[in-house]
Amino acid sequence: MKISAEKTKSVVISKEPIRCKLEIYGQMIEQVMSVKYLGIKLTYNNDIEEEVREQTMKANRIAGCLNDTIWRNKHIRTETKSRIYKSIVRPVMTYTAETRPQTSRTQRYLETSEMKTLRKIAGKTLWHRETNESIRRICEVDNINTCVKNRKREWNQHINRMTEQRIVKIARDKSPGGRRSVGRPRKRWNDDRQKCLYIEKKKKKEMKHRINKICHPELVDANIKKLYVIFQENSYPRQLLNKLLYESTTTSIEEQPRSQESEIDPTTKYGSLPNLKNLTNKIKNCLKEENVKIATYNTKTIRNLYSNLKDPTPTLLKSNVVYKVDCSECDGTHVGQTSQWLKSRLALHRSDIRTKNPRCALTIHSLEKEHKIDFDSAEVLCTQPKYNKRLKLEMININNQANPINKKTDVQRLSNVYTYLLTYPNREREEFYDGPLD
Repeated sequence: MKISAEKTKSVVISKEPIRCKLEIYGQMIEQVMSVKYLGIKLTYNNDIEEEVREQTMKANRIAGCLNDTIWRNKHIRTETKSRIYKSIVRPVMTYTAETRPQTSRTQRYLETSEMKTLRKIAGKTLWHRETNESIRRICEVDNINTCVKNRKREWNQHINRMTEQRIVKIARDKSPGGRRSVGRPRKRWNDDRQKCLYIEKKKKKEMKHRINKICHPELVDANIKKLYVIFQENSYPRQLLNKLLYESTTTSIEEQPRSQESEIDPTTKYGSLPNLKNLTNKIKNCLKEENVKIATYNTKTIRNLYSNLKDPTPTLLKSNVVYKVDCSECDGTHVGQTSQWLKSRLALHRSDIRTKNPRCALTIHSLEKEHKIDFDSAEVLCTQPKYNKRLKLEMININNQANPINKKTDVQRLSNVYTYLLTYPNREREEFYDGPLD
């Protein structure tokens, strides 16, 4: 085999740049600070963050090419877009992720790059103020850092099945000799592995403790065997399971000995008094003989000393709200919910009425009866950041209206039993008839 000196590059891995002279056939080899090998950027100081940044930039370029054709295409379902993302974009970001340590900064790089694409798939922007969890729920995509942790666990289990002579297993289990340099050590791959193992061990011990606590003594062994089989089917090593599930000296948190606490006298009485100069201490001394203990509190709190300097949020700039809009020409009332600013939602209602888009019941009411909607007197009924709870509050407020302008589908998920209980206080109480008097 003949080596080409013109195409060959050399990199010296060290904390500080070191000059290394290599020659082939009398020709000097070029020394570089970084080089790409098998799609990965290797630097002289083994900078993991630079490697992750390079991969996220590649993934962003690929996702950017699919903006108009895939992500913003309204004829493609969200499920299909998510599958395309998982098969094309995510593998670029997670390439070799199971073999490198994860820091908080690299996790942030991956999550930021992922959310940038998922928001395009869901059709949401930062102005919609949707949380990352809600965007992932819409796209049905798990967190990319959770995916990386699962791949690391699978890679670790794959190494456990290797023989002792394999280089990968030697590199994982052995540690280099010598003394490390001064300063904070870098995060290693084994640090992530030890952290995951600690969490898994804790979960297994908690499950075993739950079996011992809940099950009948005659059924404890059988249930532990079932737990052993479940873990084994999920590719957990037998050696670890035998150690955690069948070791004799396992003490849970509840079984640990507690420190001896001072005995409390049941006859002692407790009370509280405001801390007043030259008065509270005298009262406490007088009550000591009566076996009464007094706790003092300060009457000058921050709430009393400082006024509320923050201006209240205007009604139209509130988000995650349940709102009410009245009709100007009848007694009808429309109740809705939105995660956007209220003024953005009202602008959408105005646009639907102007363009005659029958998207909601309010637009249909305005177009069919030619009524004007009083958007200027819109009210906020309640605020709730969580989507499911906000839907429940919307249905409850719809039922509380005398003449709601809403579709029947808006209240289908509310139980009839709870509907009666919620509207019962507003009903006129009828006199109870218990038969004729004797």
